[in-house]
Amino acid sequence: MRKTYRHSVRRRSIALLLVVAASACASPVTTTPTDEAAGPSATLPRLPPTPPRTPPAATTAALRPCVPNDVSGTFDHWGAAAGSYGGSFRLVPSSGDRCALPEHPVTSLIDERGGRLLFVESWPGAARWVPVRAAAGDDATFFMLLWSSHGGDPGYSCASRTLPLAAVQIDAAGGPMTLEFPVASRPTLCAEPPEHVFVQVVGREP
Repeated sequence: MRKTYRHSVRRRSIALLLVVAASACASPVTTTPTDEAAGPSATLPRLPPTPPRTPPAATTAALRPCVPNDVSGTFDHWGAAAGSYGGSFRLVPSSGDRCALPEHPVTSLIDERGGRLLFVESWPGAARWVPVRAAAGDDATFFMLLWSSHGGDPGYSCASRTLPLAAVQIDAAGGPMTLEFPVASRPTLCAEPPEHVFVQVVGREP
């Protein structure tokens, strides 16, 4: 029963992201002009670094917002479902104090040249906070990302793709929290038309 519950939490989270990804509007990604020629392996114009946006204070008195030194993460795996693709990082607390991350944190994608790509969609509504727990297996806390790959669009073709992504960067309290993809597992995204990427921090209730 315990194992079934753990798996159902992650399945519900993935299903929710799939629904939102499928209904995303095709709004253009904000970019700056570039002189690089567009082609099958072209990348989006890179944006200059922006100061981190500090998330709101945690609403649970027992928990504080995580700062970068509070959490480390290792890449877990890639997966595919219903024409969408996604991956997850397993989060581990690295300090003695308990802390929490927003369920849908402000996140940027960083390519191999250090370019910041703003593919991640904002999430409406009030912030819900997820504790980062020291636990094994599916009881751990996960950072998940998902994009549609335009799998449901008839006649879809990708005109250009990004450079391989080296990391995701979460705007945490006190500065960016970076989770790196292994070199052998670095994905590329369609740049034209641009992908819509959704992120979520998932953890079982204590």
